[in-house]
Amino acid sequence: MDGVALRVLLVDDEPLARLRLRQLLGDCGACVAGECASAESALAWLATNEADAVLVDIGMPGTDGLAFSRHMATLPRPPSVIFVTAHDQHAVEAFELGVLDYLLKPVRRERLVRALERVPARPQPSGGAFRVRGRNRLLLVPYDAARFLRASEKYVELHAVTGMYLLDEPLVVLEARLGPLALRIHRNCLVMRQALRGLLRPGNNTDEGWLVQLEGLDEPLPVSRRQLAHVKQAFEGARHAFD
Repeated sequence: MDGVALRVLLVDDEPLARLRLRQLLGDCGACVAGECASAESALAWLATNEADAVLVDIGMPGTDGLAFSRHMATLPRPPSVIFVTAHDQHAVEAFELGVLDYLLKPVRRERLVRALERVPARPQPSGGAFRVRGRNRLLLVPYDAARFLRASEKYVELHAVTGMYLLDEPLVVLEARLGPLALRIHRNCLVMRQALRGLLRPGNNTDEGWLVQLEGLDEPLPVSRRQLAHVKQAFEGARHAFD
């Protein structure tokens, strides 16, 4: 099972502008969920479809991008709005409306990637997802597909059933975001509670050598002495404890 690509709706009355954005999004690995030539048709599209983000021009016939953004704020689950325009005079008003980003035409690929990386992950059936950069594309990895997170020198490794990914955020930030979904077993490692399968003690030492077994992993992970009591408590609470 692969991660889920970012779904983007394009809204611009100029076909060539939409083509350029479509090509850039393909290079970024995002999915073009739909294209609309006006704000009115975009609103109709969003009434029956969902997108993670909308790339919208400001100066369009009929309803302009600013009015479109005001309407987005009234939706129960609005997508992130990113303005793509040839003019910079609306930037202040745009950010006052709460848009995620403001891109000037011609849009550079690197600038678009930075904007897309800021798009919040939409809620998944499991309650959330990690946004990661896969091979030439942005992906969502649902929390229930994750197994553990381990800090390295510059990144945090996310190990999931779909593979291993690198995250830029510090482990402590991810721990705060995950809350009760994750359990710290070592200063550099968090495990997802839903993946817990066993607490092992291969040796005779009561405080050292403990290991956590996770679903789908052959090799168990070490538990630090500092975290051992907390880990045992988690297993006892879940009725998984065994010697």
